[in-house]
Amino acid sequence: MYVAPTVMYITKYYQLAQQIQEHGGPGKVPVLFAQAVDMERDVLAQYGLPPSTRFIRILQSIHKHKNLNEQLLEKTIQRLETAAAEYLLSSPLPDEQLLSEAKVRHLSALDVLPEMGIPTHEYVVFVYNHFCTHRKINARQVIKEYTILKEHQCLQGINQLKNIPGYRNDPTFIRLKSYGLQFLDLYIRSLREHEKDHMTHREMERQLRELMDVAAASYLQYLQLRSSGMKDALARKRVGLEDEVFYRIALYTFMLREVTP
Repeated sequence: MYVAPTVMYITKYYQLAQQIQEHGGPGKVPVLFAQAVDMERDVLAQYGLPPSTRFIRILQSIHKHKNLNEQLLEKTIQRLETAAAEYLLSSPLPDEQLLSEAKVRHLSALDVLPEMGIPTHEYVVFVYNHFCTHRKINARQVIKEYTILKEHQCLQGINQLKNIPGYRNDPTFIRLKSYGLQFLDLYIRSLREHEKDHMTHREMERQLRELMDVAAASYLQYLQLRSSGMKDALARKRVGLEDEVFYRIALYTFMLREVTP
C-alpha cells in the first residue's frame, strides 16, 4: 500500500519527464534534467535503494506512457517495494567481490558505484573503467583509490588540475599524489589526449570549410568566364575545374552556399 506523498512525488517526476521530452530531450533542457536526476535519487532513497541503473529503470519505465493513471502509479510503487524488499533482505557483497563480479559481467559504472555508496564523479568513473579494461588492475587497488578520495576529499582538487597546463609541478597535483593516488596522472593525460583529438577534429572541419569556400569561389569564377563567352573546356581549365569530380563538388558547394541564408 503506497502513501500519498510518494504518489505526489512520482507524479511530479512524471510531469517533469514529459516536459523534458516535449523540449527535445535532456540535452535541450539540462536544468530540468538535473532536477529529474535529483528526484530519481530522492524517490529511491525513500525505499532505501541506491540510484543504480537497475532501480532507476523502474522509475523511467513510466516515461513511455502518455498518461499517468492510478493503476500505473500503483504498479510502479509495487515494483519499487518489491525491489526494496529484495535489496534490503539480501546479503550485500563485499566491495572487492562486487567490483570483481562487475568486471566479469561488464557492468557499467552506473550499475556498480551507487551500490558501493560512491559518487559517479568523472575521475571515479575513469578509475572504474580503467579497472574493467586492464587485467593487471585488481579490485583492491580500486578500493584503495576510492578510500583515498574519500578520506582526503580529493575530487575538488582533481577538478582544478584539469585546466592547468603544467599540472605535474602544481602544488595541488603534488599534494594529491602524496596521498597515494595511482591513476591521477593517467587520468589527466587521457583528458589531454581527448582534447587534442577534439582539436584535431575541429581543425579538420575548419580546413574542410576553407576547401569548400575555394571550390565555391572557383565555380563562381567559372560562371563569370562562361558568361563572358569563354568556352566550357577553357573556362574549367582556367579555374582548375578540369577534373569532373571536383567540378561537381564545386558546383554543389556553390549551390549550397547560394541557398543557405
